[in-house]
Amino acid sequence: MSITRVTMSLAMGSLLTLMACTATQLDDLPEDGVEDTNVVPGDDDDDTTNPAGDVDSDGDGLTDAEEDELGTDKDNPDTDGDGYLDGEEVLGNTNPNNADDHPYQAGWTIDACRNDVQHEGNQLGQVAQDFTLLSQYGEDVTLSDFCDDVVLLVGSASWCGPCQAEAPELAGWFDDHEQQDLMVITLLGENIYGQTPSRADLQEWAQSFGIHHPVLADSNFQVTARFIDGNQIALPTMQLLDRGLVIQVRDGWVSEGQVEQLLMP
Repeated sequence: MSITRVTMSLAMGSLLTLMACTATQLDDLPEDGVEDTNVVPGDDDDDTTNPAGDVDSDGDGLTDAEEDELGTDKDNPDTDGDGYLDGEEVLGNTNPNNADDHPYQAGWTIDACRNDVQHEGNQLGQVAQDFTLLSQYGEDVTLSDFCDDVVLLVGSASWCGPCQAEAPELAGWFDDHEQQDLMVITLLGENIYGQTPSRADLQEWAQSFGIHHPVLADSNFQVTARFIDGNQIALPTMQLLDRGLVIQVRDGWVSEGQVEQLLMP
């Protein structure tokens, strides 16, 4: 009997202790019975808080600390008002403080080396001179934005039959190899009337041949002529640039095999 009473006494003591602990824990809960896990500024509880540097006040993908470093507005998700979030611009290697510098509408990748290219000239083995021309999307496209791509420049004109014939094939090259960092750029020097191509002319060329790569207005063939020796241009003409915009083929014809060879890792 004594053993039974001792066991019962111990059991009762444990039960009372457990009830006391439970009552204490319940007293700490709010009236709705659900523990508040939110962090309240100035709260003395031992809750884990996020470091200040992790706060993204405007939801643009950049922390407030990063915005302070960049000089962007941490209360405005689009500091320069160009229609792109500050975080998108940083990821896209463009300037979130400059409304004229933003990702391309067509989604063409802008490479991080864009501001580091040391342009040399337009001869074989040189880093090609930069240029900025109007695209079919009505925005300026700059060669150095594709500094880490293999770039095929194609001098063309709207009235050029051979240029029209090869355009669908080049469009296919771009579609097939874009993910391997191929960029094809059509430099359209004249429309069918021998005039500087308008945006409508550029759009018509792109739509006619199913082109997704840049089609640029090269007024009077000014950029194309850089790669030509003499006073005559035979269209179409191709220039093949390796990564870093180093000229590998100048005023010639390029095969898909040559392009693929440069694209190999």
